[in-house]
Amino acid sequence: MGLRGTRRKKRYAHGPLEGEGALVLSVDTSSPWMNLAVTKGAALVCEFSSHQVYAHARVLLPAMEAVLSAHELSLSAIDAFGVCLGPGSFTGLRVGITTVKGLAYSLEKPCVGVSSTELLARGLSGSGLVGCAIDAKKGEVFMALYRCDGKNVVEVKEPFAAAPEVALEGVSKSACGELVTLVGSAVPLYSQLLEERFSQEFAIPGGDVHRIRGSVLGAACATHFAAGRTLSSGTLEPVYARAPIIHGHND
Repeated sequence: MGLRGTRRKKRYAHGPLEGEGALVLSVDTSSPWMNLAVTKGAALVCEFSSHQVYAHARVLLPAMEAVLSAHELSLSAIDAFGVCLGPGSFTGLRVGITTVKGLAYSLEKPCVGVSSTELLARGLSGSGLVGCAIDAKKGEVFMALYRCDGKNVVEVKEPFAAAPEVALEGVSKSACGELVTLVGSAVPLYSQLLEERFSQEFAIPGGDVHRIRGSVLGAACATHFAAGRTLSSGTLEPVYARAPIIHGHND
């Protein structure tokens, strides 16, 4: 099955399957960007990204099939499934997590779950405090704070939802005067607030660091799997960071 109709497709192949280690297929549908990655041990086999707005349910399974077929793999060859747990788009999260749960259950394979904020933090090189700000719609942002040392990512403040100013003040307080590098989809949306009120507390990096990338998704899930941080399909749950809104889009 092809991927006709997808927008802004990208696929990066990294050569044949070689070496040792588990094959992990990882999925991220927490935002308008859909990301897939296949890793073998610590090596990235391939990644795929496509900008999808309200289309994850239609595109995800064909994309997984295409990525695997490109490397002559089948779902039965996968040793574990990784998935972004959020916070993010409630609809998108349900699509990705439900798909992974179903595949893992039917194939009797373990799962790995990673938050969207951790994935954003892992997308930066270097060390220090990293704040992650994701547009949560409804005039709010999802925020979290991590300490990174170039290899490890440690959660300082778990993901939460709040009005932008309140969220930034909360993270700034947790930083105790240390400069925080801020990334995420909410950063460009609230650039004026950041410049006028928080220019001394937060540093804004340039480059493609304000969205989750497939390579980072794959590396994070492979790391968690290697460390034994696995879950059964029945215990895999989204990180909503606030109660889902039942009526109307919250994406």
